[in-house]
Amino acid sequence: MMTTRARLRKCLGCGLEFPKSSLLRIVRSTAGEVSVDPSGRAPGRGAYLCANADCVMKARKKNTLARVLKRPVDTEIYARIDEMIRSDCGDD
Repeated sequence: MMTTRARLRKCLGCGLEFPKSSLLRIVRSTAGEVSVDPSGRAPGRGAYLCANADCVMKARKKNTLARVLKRPVDTEIYARIDEMIRSDCGDD
């Protein structure tokens, strides 16, 4: 019997690998728009961050997200990421 292994993705902030389901995906669409992808299935180039405010801060400080997506990332995207992290943690 063959079992499938969950593919791991690397967080851009801390560099650790996690299952795709536990990470937040940011995607650059084929039209060039950068957005947060809560479903993890939107078409386009994806980048992953774990749900940790420190990782988001590191990625923002090093401009890692913009480099990986090859497109500037607006502050609105980072605000949306922060909002999603807070809502997942229940810190409303």
